[in-house]
Amino acid sequence: MCLLKLTSTEEGKMKKTPLVSVIVPTFNHEQFIRQALDSVLMQKVDFAYEILVGDDDSTDSTPAILQEYQEKYPDIIRLWLRPKNIGASRNAYELLLKAEGKYLATCEGDDYWTDNKKLQRQIDFLETHSEYVGCTHKFRIVDENGKIKKHGHLSWIKRKKRFSGKDFAGMYLPGQPSTFVRRNIIREHPDDYTIFYKADPLISDRTAMMRFLEYGDFYCMDAYMSCYRQVSRRNSLTVSLYKNNENHAVRDYRMHQILKQDAEKRGTAEKYRLDKRDIQLFADLWVCSIKNKNAEAKRIANSIVKAGGHPTKYYLFLMLHCVKKLFHKVRTYI
Repeated sequence: MCLLKLTSTEEGKMKKTPLVSVIVPTFNHEQFIRQALDSVLMQKVDFAYEILVGDDDSTDSTPAILQEYQEKYPDIIRLWLRPKNIGASRNAYELLLKAEGKYLATCEGDDYWTDNKKLQRQIDFLETHSEYVGCTHKFRIVDENGKIKKHGHLSWIKRKKRFSGKDFAGMYLPGQPSTFVRRNIIREHPDDYTIFYKADPLISDRTAMMRFLEYGDFYCMDAYMSCYRQVSRRNSLTVSLYKNNENHAVRDYRMHQILKQDAEKRGTAEKYRLDKRDIQLFADLWVCSIKNKNAEAKRIANSIVKAGGHPTKYYLFLMLHCVKKLFHKVRTYI
């Protein structure tokens, strides 16, 4: 476990055992963190909840803002200020281990909720539908100023009323993480969950989703109750991982191999249709090899085709993949 600087509330017990633990991972979110926390604190619920905030050694004023909120809401907010940066995946994992609630919700430090009955609605659903492990809902994409993006698009979201293991395919999620409310499988099903951060130090959403889907499907509510913020800042996680990272396709490939190994060991690889991800990875790697003259990406792309056979399907998918990317790029500027 990493060493943490704990706030005073960690030394005492909460007055009530929370039904829900809201996980708030944050890093350099001084511009957005107040809105994120206020959107959680505005919830109208008939149960106790806690807010677990983990700041990953921010270099801006985020820690000071968090301490201000913790002092104002000492019975609700539990705060960890990391003395050194441990990565987004480990930061979120450490919070999950501390969560006391029967259910887990998430609100990342630069996102926010828009409906004050969001938590109540999702908990009411899960309390009466034990066959589901989680519940999500629709969301809007906004820019750094909170303006809704007219043609916002997230390629890794699969909008379905009922999202199961077969929909996952190694990359898809039923919603953006700040829409999720899930059963606390870490408390219900003790196991080794270190893969949450070992698969990749900065991306843990797919890894966690694969494990949660072992215990049920996700249900999607037909209501917009949160906003996902897409920012263009250089220190944005998405920007650093994809737009400014010439090697992102190779990174995705390596992480997927770890997920496949874990699923094969647990006997769930077939359930999740992880092999379907190979064709998408081939397309990403091929584009990366051309665009960035990345020899490693080209080598891996060729090995995927060789192992999969039927090269025609890979190149047909590649053509479709490029057309889709071009379409979304043009649409953004219209």
